[in-house]
Amino acid sequence: MVDAYREAAYFEGGSGPGYSSYLAQESTLRRTFRRLLRTMQRLGMTGAAAGAGGRLLEVGCAYGFFLDEAKPYFRHRAGTEFSEAGAALARPCADHVYVGGLEAIPDGAHGGQFDTIVLIHTIEHVYDPVKLLRGGQAEGTLTGGCLSILTSLSGTEWALPWTGRSVLLLEDVGEPPYKLHRMLVQLRDAGGLRDVQGIIFGAMEGCAPSSTDGFTLEDVLLDALGGFDGPVAIGAPLGHCSAPMLTLPLGARVLLSADDAGSTGAGRLHLLEPGVSDDVVVDLDA
Repeated sequence: MVDAYREAAYFEGGSGPGYSSYLAQESTLRRTFRRLLRTMQRLGMTGAAAGAGGRLLEVGCAYGFFLDEAKPYFRHRAGTEFSEAGAALARPCADHVYVGGLEAIPDGAHGGQFDTIVLIHTIEHVYDPVKLLRGGQAEGTLTGGCLSILTSLSGTEWALPWTGRSVLLLEDVGEPPYKLHRMLVQLRDAGGLRDVQGIIFGAMEGCAPSSTDGFTLEDVLLDALGGFDGPVAIGAPLGHCSAPMLTLPLGARVLLSADDAGSTGAGRLHLLEPGVSDDVVVDLDA
């Protein structure tokens, strides 16, 4: 996947995972970054309140929009970016931009340390612990929620589906496998999976069968989804889980894909657009 990040087409009109046009999102991204930087300053994460500012590193800086907006807050700004084309556009926005990952930064550079490190763009690629139970690729609007709640909405005006082509998040906690199977079958037979292109299950804590049952949670889920041909993943840290929770923007366009097309194993979720838009972001600088 790193090879895809290095391609210029990743940011502008690539046919694979990537952006239709990252540059077209500049206005929205800059507004979001300005709000984030004000919050960081209020929380004492920039050092600018003392008048000196600190040293900033952005991992995966893309075109450098965040680094550029951060200029009033940090006296020194550096970034890393796998794409040479992206790094070239980002260089005027920072003191240093390195092509590659963290390993591209020379030992001892920038005083040997940074006061603040941000990974804004890397959160759009969710790697492990998402495990693909069925391989493939799915693109659509991100939607979903708690499985038991969604199932209880069947037959009402609030029942799934809520959008057209979608990637569906499903999570729950403490539900035995037979209940999960029943709820998924009900959701499927009620038409709730219509237009769903891919499914991502959460951590599903407390839902595993006994070691003596002779089947796994994955077996139960795939059996209940008989007739659904899209990719199915499990293990996303969202909803009811004890791990640090991942926050994902429902309503955004996403891509669920395998490391290798058609395979199972590690899967990735790509955000194909920002979680906010010009229609809903209030520019507090205006």
